Amino acid sequence: MSLFKSVKVINSGKAILLSRKNKTPLRYHSTWLRDNALDSKTRDKKNGQRLISISDIPVTTYIKSASLSKKGKEIIINFLPKKKQVKFTSSWLEKHAYDKKERNSKVWINPDLNPYRNPVPTIQILHCLKNSTKGGDSKVVDGFNAALRLKKVNKRYFNLLSKYCSRFEFKRKKNAHLKSRFPMIALSPDGELTAVHFNNRSIAPITDVPYNDMTNYYKAYRKFSSIIDDPAMALTFKLNPGECFILDNTRVLHARTGYSGKGSRWLQGCYVDKDGLLSTILTL
Repeated sequence: MSLFKSVKVINSGKAILLSRKNKTPLRYHSTWLRDNALDSKTRDKKNGQRLISISDIPVTTYIKSASLSKKGKEIIINFLPKKKQVKFTSSWLEKHAYDKKERNSKVWINPDLNPYRNPVPTIQILHCLKNSTKGGDSKVVDGFNAALRLKKVNKRYFNLLSKYCSRFEFKRKKNAHLKSRFPMIALSPDGELTAVHFNNRSIAPITDVPYNDMTNYYKAYRKFSSIIDDPAMALTFKLNPGECFILDNTRVLHARTGYSGKGSRWLQGCYVDKDGLLSTILTL
C-alpha cells in the first residue's frame, strides 16, 4: 500500500510536497533530498557511507520534476543544474521525515573518532611503519579554529550547527550497525566549545532540524565545510618511518593527500582516553 497519494514541486523547485492518505502532508528540501540519495554513486552499498560531500552538490540545485511510480511506492525526482535522477521509497521518506513540530533539541557531548561511535577513545596515535609512496601526506585542520571562524563570519550559522543534532551511521550488512546523534559543533552549558563532529562520509539523513530551519541549516553546513576545506586552514606534512602522529579526535580533523601506486604506505594506529593523558600530565 502506498503511503503517498501525490507529489508536487513547490518553491520554484526548492522543495516537494508529498500528500499522504489520511495524514498531514510532508515537505522535503531539494538539497536534503539530493544529499541523501541512495544510489551507488552517492552511497557505498556495502556500508552506507557517503561517496560525495556537501561541496559536490551545487548551491543552485533544484528539482525539475517529481512523480510517483505507478503503484505509488516510489518517488522519482529529477534534479538540475547537474542532471541527476534519484528514487526514494515512500517508506524511507516517511521514516526520515523532518517536516514536523519542533521539539526540544538536547546537545549530546561525547568523544568521537568517527562520529557514529558512542563513545570512543579521544586520542589517536598513528605510527608510520612505511611510507615510500609519492604523495600520501598527512593533512590536519583545527576543528575548533574552523568553528570559531564560522562564528565570526556568520554567528547564525554557528548557532544552527550547535543547536541541532546531526546523525551519523555506519552499517556493514552482517556484523556492524553503529549510530549516534551529535551537533556538528558541541558546546558546554556555559558556551565553551567542547567538540567538533564533522564527517562527510558517515553523516546520516538529518531529521532533527525543523523544516523552517533546514534551508539555513544546510547553508551553515555548506559554509562550515568550505571553511574546513580551505587550504589556508590545513597543515600538511609527511610522516617518515618511525615517526608518530598524535591527535585529539574531538578537535582535529585529519585526512591524507592522494598518492601513487608505487611504493607502500603503512600506518599502525591505536587509541587512548583523553582523561588518562591529562591525568598523566597533571601528575608529572
